[in-house]
Amino acid sequence: FKEFKDGNAVNFDGYFYGRLYLDGKVSSDGRITGENSVNVRLTKGPKWRLSTGDFSFTNIADDKTPIVDFLISAATGAARGKLIKGQSILVNGSVFGDKAANVTAKFVYGDGTEVDCDITSCGENLLAIAWPEELSAVGNGTEASFVVTRVEGDSTYISTPKSVTIG
Repeated sequence: FKEFKDGNAVNFDGYFYGRLYLDGKVSSDGRITGENSVNVRLTKGPKWRLSTGDFSFTNIADDKTPIVDFLISAATGAARGKLIKGQSILVNGSVFGDKAANVTAKFVYGDGTEVDCDITSCGENLLAIAWPEELSAVGNGTEASFVVTRVEGDSTYISTPKSVTIG
């Protein structure tokens, strides 16, 4: 509070900085008036490690494009976003449709290597996928992105990529 009150930016351990800004109009002599408001804007710092693959934005009015919330292995002790080799995969989300014939999924990792998935079950909010054997040879801790594609008529809708760790 004191730093903001003194007009200083606040460093949040190098992850991001908070800076104060005034919005509104000043008087003709440049003084702050009641029409001003104070806002805090955050900017990323050098420790910021998030990328666009770590989160997703969705258009809430879009009822066509699949949305992937998270992936989890179908195994005891599984954790969201970390896949256990050899185990079936469950994909939680929405707008998948209910016809597996209209839905495809794939992983992309490393230098752009793509691995197609075998969807064993498809529902509006859940996909079940057989473990892709091609991923068994991938090193533990490898990051991959996952996308779902749904075809409706002549239109193709592709989800925002979701990041997962293999192994």
